[in-house]
Amino acid sequence: MGSFRNKNDWLYTKVLPGRGGGATLPPMKKNKRHVPSTYEIWYADNIEGRALPIVGVILAILFVVAYFFGWLPERFAGLIIAAVVVLGGAGAAAIALLGKDPPKNLRNAAIAVVLVAGIVAAIPIFSTLVPGSPVARGELLAPGQSLELPKGLSGPIRIFLHGELQGTGPANARITFDIGSSRVIGKLSRTEQRFRTGRRGTGTSLQDHTSEYLSASVPPDAHTLALRDVHGALIGGVHVDVYSELVSFRTAVVLDAVFLLAVAFIAGKLGATGFAAGSVGVAMIFGLLIYRLATPDSVVRPEIGAFVIALVAGMLVGGLLTYLTRRFVGPRGQQTLSTAEAR
Repeated sequence: MGSFRNKNDWLYTKVLPGRGGGATLPPMKKNKRHVPSTYEIWYADNIEGRALPIVGVILAILFVVAYFFGWLPERFAGLIIAAVVVLGGAGAAAIALLGKDPPKNLRNAAIAVVLVAGIVAAIPIFSTLVPGSPVARGELLAPGQSLELPKGLSGPIRIFLHGELQGTGPANARITFDIGSSRVIGKLSRTEQRFRTGRRGTGTSLQDHTSEYLSASVPPDAHTLALRDVHGALIGGVHVDVYSELVSFRTAVVLDAVFLLAVAFIAGKLGATGFAAGSVGVAMIFGLLIYRLATPDSVVRPEIGAFVIALVAGMLVGGLLTYLTRRFVGPRGQQTLSTAEAR
């Protein structure tokens, strides 16, 4: 919104787009119900147009500084990033769809579908970073030891294991669990990474991966989680937390696919670009990657890689789905089908 000299200009002047940049209509009849305040005019002129992006950049800088100096806990910082990605994706999709000025039924459908799509995208993230209270917890010190599972527990679970590796250099450990007749394998590692320290210099750093989530399913006749064997440089035992899972990874993938198709269908129906479905796709793929890559002990670094991958893959998939749906259910697609039927 541009600048206004006074309240009357802001309230009673309407500008219509045109070839010459716009045409100003005569002042409309005064509406005495509401006269914009000075604050409202200032907010429209400054906050919406200029200050909002600046505030966003300042908040991003403060976040980076706080995380770098350790003022933000790892998990809390990860939740902030995840919230920005999911809310940003859903919000961008809603703006893109509602900006096409859809009829009431499509507008309500777009709001509902985008809202549910955002919730679906957030489920795997929060089940990873905020898993709740474990149904079973213990430390298995040697092969053959087992952890008692609650009675009646069956179906999908997540096993969060944590251990310490020997030495100070690169190392790895392979840990195998038995749940009834099922077998689950986890891997912990410490890897060496090289980086440049100038034009010719190089340095090394060690990256610890000492915790991991494992997905498993508890058979109805299984009552224990047994440590089968440990191979590698592991100090002491393995700490294990077991969480029941309401939504499995496969179910999350199916839900993501259904609602991504729904967003693409609405976008195609409105003749919109693939940005709406692409934004939702970014949030959904980001959530699935966090489910696989992150743990409560290591969040921010996996999120950076996950966002880069999700940004490319989500926009490609969302754009492709929107293109296909627009060809069949969009304004041009409907016109083509009608012409073919008339022939």
